[in-house]
Amino acid sequence: MKRLKSYHFDLGNSNVGSVGFCARITANSKAEALLILRAALMEQQNIGYTMNGVEYIQLYINHDNITEKDIDEWDYIEH
Repeated sequence: MKRLKSYHFDLGNSNVGSVGFCARITANSKAEALLILRAALMEQQNIGYTMNGVEYIQLYINHDNITEKDIDEWDYIEH
């Protein structure tokens, strides 16, 4: 049986751009982690935020631009 790994995706850095975005996915491989992340994200995400004057905040995601190269670290899952 393969040992599960925890993969960290670094998809944006708010220190150098407008948006910071990361995800941690548990999977058997980088390829599987990528599939799980893509399945979890819709192409458009409404950010639920209630504040006077805010009509909506919409986040657009291009799944094709998320790749295994966005994984910046991984570790084995401890049981």
